[in-house]
Amino acid sequence: MSTPEPLISLDPFRVPTFALSTIAAGSYMRLAVDAMPFLLPLLLQVGLGYDPLQAGSLMLAYFIGNMAMKSVTTPTLRRFGFRAVLVVNGVISALLVAACAVLLPWIPLWALLLVLALSGLSRSMEFTALSSVAFADIERERRGPASTLISIVQQMTLVLAVAIATLALKLSQWLRAGDAMTLFDLQVAIGVMAVFAALSTALLLRLPGDAGDEIAGRAAPAPAQR
Repeated sequence: MSTPEPLISLDPFRVPTFALSTIAAGSYMRLAVDAMPFLLPLLLQVGLGYDPLQAGSLMLAYFIGNMAMKSVTTPTLRRFGFRAVLVVNGVISALLVAACAVLLPWIPLWALLLVLALSGLSRSMEFTALSSVAFADIERERRGPASTLISIVQQMTLVLAVAIATLALKLSQWLRAGDAMTLFDLQVAIGVMAVFAALSTALLLRLPGDAGDEIAGRAAPAPAQR
């Protein structure tokens, strides 16, 4: 049974760029990156030996990097286009998530801060670009339902990210028959997130090269009429 005016319309999913950036590649990247604010404090405290105050202070580098990228995202997208930015930054994001998995207690503080800040920068760029390109081919009358769908998907992936990260931690702990969480378990969970980020990047290669050029300000101007 269907209705011409459903409470939640799935019609925007018929648009390839919306489906790819929201459900396919977008969901995998959000799973990876949304899990990190949950895993990183555990890594800093359980894995690297920082106390809660120190761990919270170090996490500021992650969120400062996240905010610092906002001012350069639009010029970057205008210069290089959505596909190039999403793919290149997706590779960087996957590598930075993987880098978090190999952090060890003896790592210098400056190196730890650098990894956290760069992770925040790449996170911000990828999320902003994914959210923007989702509307590249959405017609005006579909923008309302599209916004609703994006909000629902983002909330679902946030919950799933924490659930999957927790499952990975517990499975690792169970497989090694451990009584308490260790650095190894956290490395396994973060490694799983790096795989999600890499999978998202691979899927983003399917994005058309000119996707979002109009909203990025890259569309060629119409020829002047004589």
